[in-house]
Amino acid sequence: MNYPTLATQIDGIENLGALSVTSVEAIIAVDPDLIIGVDTRFLAFYDVLSVAPTLLYTFHHSGEWQDVAAFAAAATNNEGLYDTQMTIYEARVEDFQSLLGDEEVEVSVVRIRPEELRLYVLASFPSSVIEDVGLLRPESQNYDYEGLLEAFSSTTFYAISLENIQFADGDVIFVWSSSANAELAEDADARRQVLLDDPLWQSLGAIQSDDIYLVGGHWIGSSLILAHYILDDLFSSVLDDNPAEVSPNPFIVNNDDMGGIDATEESSE
Repeated sequence: MNYPTLATQIDGIENLGALSVTSVEAIIAVDPDLIIGVDTRFLAFYDVLSVAPTLLYTFHHSGEWQDVAAFAAAATNNEGLYDTQMTIYEARVEDFQSLLGDEEVEVSVVRIRPEELRLYVLASFPSSVIEDVGLLRPESQNYDYEGLLEAFSSTTFYAISLENIQFADGDVIFVWSSSANAELAEDADARRQVLLDDPLWQSLGAIQSDDIYLVGGHWIGSSLILAHYILDDLFSSVLDDNPAEVSPNPFIVNNDDMGGIDATEESSE
């Protein structure tokens, strides 16, 4: 992913490629002191990765991002930094909750792919942030990890056809179409425009009330940095507040960086 606000802080960090195609040879080539990775991807290469102490964690779905961050912090003796960063995140969550008050808002999360629409449920990264701030989800997206696995053999989302577009409705809809490469992104963008012009899509309550928001690829990430960017979207869209004024993002250097993150890598979702 592209992190423009952190560009000056990543000199000397090697790019090992997208998560789904990370090269074991590339990992070995950087001569690491410690290797941390997810077991489902790297357990088969564990012996090869023994060039350095290797710690693997279990990761069921992207909603477990805080657990992964805590694991990495413990492995690198950075528990204090983790606690500090989580305190900042939780303070912003409380800021949102205070401004939201007793209002009940159902948030729908939709990703447009060239071949399908995906609804992101409780066990997903963006949904974890939505749940933290106290926003609700439509019944169609109220699946937990076990429920979604049983119903759809999936962990974070399930696909719907245009005929079932009513499942995408909510008081507010967040939608994005970022993809792994330029060609897929172009296809998804074309699909998005077709969808936005479709009468079935136009019939949704959130569309008629103009409560649809197009967001970037940070909604499919899995990290504290991206969680703060999702909070920014929630502040500006759901509350109609400027997050820089009411609860600043600690990873934004200036207001010109708002919305600067875009997805250019394949995600595990």
